[in-house]
Amino acid sequence: MMNRSNDREKGRNYMEVTEAIATRRSIRKFKPGSIVDEEAVNEFLRAAMTGPSASNVRPWEFIVVRDRTSLDKIAKVRPYMKDILEHTAVMIVVVLNEERKKFEGRWIQNCSVSMQNILLAVHGMGYGGSWQQIYPEEKTIEGIIEILKLPEYVMPFGMVPIGESDEEKEDRETFEKERVHFEKW
Repeated sequence: MMNRSNDREKGRNYMEVTEAIATRRSIRKFKPGSIVDEEAVNEFLRAAMTGPSASNVRPWEFIVVRDRTSLDKIAKVRPYMKDILEHTAVMIVVVLNEERKKFEGRWIQNCSVSMQNILLAVHGMGYGGSWQQIYPEEKTIEGIIEILKLPEYVMPFGMVPIGESDEEKEDRETFEKERVHFEKW
């Protein structure tokens, strides 16, 4: 079990969970020359792997992409991401290992939780990132499979480009009481 009690003394800057949830925004602009060190990437991956999964099968795996050539190829598969990927320091691609899939359809929720945990860790540690969809778009799936040389039992799900934020986004209130129902509709 990890002990985070001394993290603040060690110089790590973590937010409270509810603050991270409330203030996280999709960051799509990164500072040129952004750096995300290996320790931070490992923290993001650790957060990703702590998410719950159906029957604890943990069907996810991750590909850490730093190579500029690969990021440029991904931008060709997803042209709207060209500007996002221009200064991305690292991207984490969440994939399904179909050999670990136990329940049909539940892998989508499992991988979604994993991606959300990455985004919260990214934000909580002071970086920026955004959720970029791969699944279920066939053309994107095929392109990512080819670029990342995925075996046939691996399905790409989504990707999180990460870097030092080069944009400010306002806090906003998203709670809408009229969308909450108790006991019945």
